[in-house]
Amino acid sequence: AAGKLAPWASGIRTRGAKATASVAVGVMLSATTISTLLIHPHYLAFFNFVSGGPDHGSEHLIDSNLDWGQDLINLKQWVERNAPGEPIGLAYFGQVHPSIFSIRAQQGVRERPLDWYLPPPLPDTMKRGRPTSLRPLKPPHPGLYAVSASLVRGLPWRVYDPSRWAPWEATFNAFAYFQRLKPIDKVGYSIFIYRLSERDAADLAKLWDSPELP
Repeated sequence: AAGKLAPWASGIRTRGAKATASVAVGVMLSATTISTLLIHPHYLAFFNFVSGGPDHGSEHLIDSNLDWGQDLINLKQWVERNAPGEPIGLAYFGQVHPSIFSIRAQQGVRERPLDWYLPPPLPDTMKRGRPTSLRPLKPPHPGLYAVSASLVRGLPWRVYDPSRWAPWEATFNAFAYFQRLKPIDKVGYSIFIYRLSERDAADLAKLWDSPELP
């Protein structure tokens, strides 16, 4: 439909209407070009201005519409720039185990492993048990966290834990409590970064006392 606008505009006989239509088509093409350049290189997370742009993309669509796990390397680079050496709670929506960085370092690749752990899911939101590191299940403590947008929005998915290669099955809203917090940054629009304060951790602890949907 959009492709038909240009020949439609060129076929208008009235000079004034034709000029107005041509300007409208030019403005729309320019807006498309600008918005495409602004989101480079995170094209998968593209959302137009009318929808609120990529910052609000996960409010409309998640899963493969937004995220294929493509920002894991970008997350590691973000940590190296902004929090070198700091452990990070990572709930990752993807097919590659985040411990791949440790393996690469062991194989002689000159890069620092990612110091990460799985944030605690809400009670009763993990199938077939849960990681040993999460027993007993405790609320998140203050610190740095990175959670994929699809998991923030409550999508059930496989999540990884440093203690083993096989993923755990998280059910609906396992990590949706992060919706109560405002991210301090976003990596490629698909991974949200949070800095939990003592007060944030205390507020979230109430969910572990009486679980409810975020």
